[in-house]
Amino acid sequence: MKNHACVLAFAGILAAASPLAAQDLERVRALYVAAAYEEALAAMPAAAAPATELEQYRALCQLALGREADARATLERLVRAHPSYLPPAGEVSPRMLTLFTSVRTALIPEIAKDTYVEARASYEKKDLDAARTGFQRTLELIDSVPEESRGSLSDMRLLAADFHE
Repeated sequence: MKNHACVLAFAGILAAASPLAAQDLERVRALYVAAAYEEALAAMPAAAAPATELEQYRALCQLALGREADARATLERLVRAHPSYLPPAGEVSPRMLTLFTSVRTALIPEIAKDTYVEARASYEKKDLDAARTGFQRTLELIDSVPEESRGSLSDMRLLAADFHE
């Protein structure tokens, strides 16, 4: 019964937080569209894990203010937290898309290697479902990087594909 009460309390917290997050996003979006970049940055809540859209707006505001190093750091946090995320091409500036692609291309090899190592550990523990999922994710991450940027990932891709089978 105690667990049930905890689950209900947690669900209540999540329900209460969701509208606030949507309000925050709408406010940030409106400030960004109005070119009030400093105000948009100030309106962004601090989050334990980067929310994709808020972090995207954070980076856009930082770029608009000429803070490319800050924008790069924001995008690095975003890619590490959500490596499969790709910003909608029609909703971001070409400059932002170029920076995002550069950051993601630089980080994905490390993230793919970490994912492969975790999948291999699961395989060795005989946790085949987790291993299969990990190897599939490794393949997806590697395949999401342009071929000319894969470098040493080709060998890892072969290993992950063999283990996945």
